[in-house]
Formats: sequence, structure tokens, C-alpha cells
Amino acid sequence: MAIAHIPMSYGQVVPLVAESSTTAVCIYAHHNIIIVDNAGDGIIVYNVIGDIVYRCTARQASTTINISAPGVYIVKVGAWTRKILLL
Repeated sequence: MAIAHIPMSYGQVVPLVAESSTTAVCIYAHHNIIIVDNAGDGIIVYNVIGDIVYRCTARQASTTINISAPGVYIVKVGAWTRKILLL
């Protein structure tokens, strides 16, 4: 899995807008929590070695994901991918 050129975020809202959609997908972190707003699709969280640490189908407007260990995680929502830093 190639991870190059994926912007990293910590404590900021990172909107991802699909060209065919008017609703932005927002992925952001707060302490040991990853929050995904308006996913409307499956959410997969990977650690830096590529292991899946969380997987779900978004059923609500906002999905909260508790991660026990700090580090860098890759969050994939549909076709969109974002790097997230948890401290």
C-alpha cells in the first residue's frame, strides 16, 4: 500500500469533498479518538505497518473511533485516504 503524499492532520478538521458529492467527509483526531463525519461509506483504519485496527460501515452522520495506542494511522473512507496522528 503506497502512503506517499497523504497530508497529515492532528487536531484539525480535514474536509475531503468528492466531486460528485455536495457533502464533505471530515476526518480529524482528538487525543486517542478519530472522528469521521459524513462518511456515508465504509471506514477502515490501518496502523503504519498496514494492519487493519478498525473497520465499520458508517451508519450515522458522525463516527467516533477509539484507538488505544498513540501513533500514526491511515484512515480510508470510500476512495479517500488520510493520515492521522494520535498523541
